[in-house]
Amino acid sequence: MPLPETLDPAPRESVLAETLRLGMPAMLGMLSQWVLNLADIHMVGRLAHGATAQRGAESIANVHVGTIFILAMLFTFGALSIGTQAVAARRWGERNHAAAERAMTSGLILAIALSAILLPVYQLIVPWIVETFSPSGQVLDTGVVTGYLRTRFWAIPALLALFVMRGWFNGVGSTAVVMVSALFVNALNILLNWCWIEGHWGFARLEVEGAALASAVATWMGVVFLVVYALTSRRCVEIGLLRRWSIDRALLLRIARLSLPSFIHLGALHTGFLVFHGFIIPRTAEGTAAVAASGIAWNSASLCFFVSYGFGIAAATMLGQGLGSGAIQRARHCVWTACFLGYGGNLMLAVVYVLFGRRIAALFNADPEVIRLTFWLFVIVASFQVLDNFGIILSEAFKGAGMTLFVMLVEVPVNLMFLVIAWILGVQLDLGVIGAWMAMIVYAIVFALIMIVSFRRGLWQRARA
Repeated sequence: MPLPETLDPAPRESVLAETLRLGMPAMLGMLSQWVLNLADIHMVGRLAHGATAQRGAESIANVHVGTIFILAMLFTFGALSIGTQAVAARRWGERNHAAAERAMTSGLILAIALSAILLPVYQLIVPWIVETFSPSGQVLDTGVVTGYLRTRFWAIPALLALFVMRGWFNGVGSTAVVMVSALFVNALNILLNWCWIEGHWGFARLEVEGAALASAVATWMGVVFLVVYALTSRRCVEIGLLRRWSIDRALLLRIARLSLPSFIHLGALHTGFLVFHGFIIPRTAEGTAAVAASGIAWNSASLCFFVSYGFGIAAATMLGQGLGSGAIQRARHCVWTACFLGYGGNLMLAVVYVLFGRRIAALFNADPEVIRLTFWLFVIVASFQVLDNFGIILSEAFKGAGMTLFVMLVEVPVNLMFLVIAWILGVQLDLGVIGAWMAMIVYAIVFALIMIVSFRRGLWQRARA
């Protein structure tokens, strides 16, 4: 697939065209991550499948909790992408391409420094993670899972660098480059999974360890891919991207200042979801069936989140560049356009989940109880995701403007409220997994309303990046 050679949008591009140009590649790139998540569950999960549906449910439950932790780590590290994108978008909107170029190298220097801290810390706490967040009563080889996570963690430096570079390209409006890199990484990951998990094409059969190795290698190759593009693309060469490595302390500190609240915010948010799936759901009345149903529903319905996050990236880019260039009203219009495009996509998906929820669940497991529970979880997703779409996209727009602290101060308390309500409904009141998931409706309503009211009042115009 050829990469786009231009970093600048068309001079008189319509709002709808610009939103689609930025949002669709971002959404497709995230869609490839969704496909990878399902492929991982299928290929790794089937290794432990026995002759019964119950055995299959146990396997899916175990794989799901591991996947949730990895996604929590990925989204938390995405804070560095948010800070880099906000700074790059503002400088690009100001037509200060030299400062925008330095934002890339400053972000990469910050990524290297963070890697030196985070890599040994994550390697050290792996056993605690596995023991704490393993579903009670499940069949789990903690040694295998620990080895899996430790192999994945060797890609932490590459992962942070990848987030910086993707954030930079998103910030300057070249989301198609990010899409191609995501497609490359995830396709390579699936191919290497095929080779290493079950030992195809002469490769050693490494099973779960093979899945971890495939992900780590694919991540490092993603960095190589973007570095080669940055050094060879005509437009990138013109601004000297990655060719000057002088430290711009002001930009580095600005990226760090914008990334830190998002790091705390995303870490708390996805740790909350890890607690939800690994601690609350296993303690509901349905037990293994509840965890399996949550795994199927969460990984299938995450397509809705990726649609919203794709258009959220577009909203963040357009608002950041609009504040830099002074095109305030156009930026506002672009953000609302992104919201309603995401709304349309999520509305169609909600209908699919309600009409075909049982069939989707049956693709993963034959247990009638798992299928029944998964269907009702799909109904819950359909009931809140359309509204949650506005919360996701507007919060991404605020981040793109540089208001990462504001988003953190809003969403962390709302997430804590969600966990409390989920525990009360699902465990204390014994309403089971369906009761626990109903807490997401409250979460989506409260967060979306705060984001909508704050954006309409123009709070984003006070942002500094």
